[in-house]
Amino acid sequence: MSPFLLFGLVFCSQLMVGLNTPLPPPSYGDHVSILSIDGGGIKGIIPATVLDYLDKALKAKDPTTSLADYFDVISGTSTGGLMTLMLAAPNSSHSRQPLFTPSEVVQFYKKNGPEIFRRYKYKP
Repeated sequence: MSPFLLFGLVFCSQLMVGLNTPLPPPSYGDHVSILSIDGGGIKGIIPATVLDYLDKALKAKDPTTSLADYFDVISGTSTGGLMTLMLAAPNSSHSRQPLFTPSEVVQFYKKNGPEIFRRYKYKP
């Protein structure tokens, strides 16, 4: 499957489901937990790796949760936005699990990153 097609499918599923979903109230107390993922092209593998490490540490405490369960809002810019879609889009076969795990996002960047984020030199 083409990486661009995959991103398109994830984006469309988010548009159909996620944007019309009201923001849930904070889970604990009076605070809102926000995960913001910065852009940066192929360097997106860095926050993906950090999130994978965080996910593994959180799963050591509770194996049934996903990373998205710990945040009220997940947002990103550019490649961070694409990663956000991958981590927050609902999985149709497991409603409590996201479409991709952080480990799968890291593998996606390793496999498809060089193709998606090729350097182009501007030639006037």
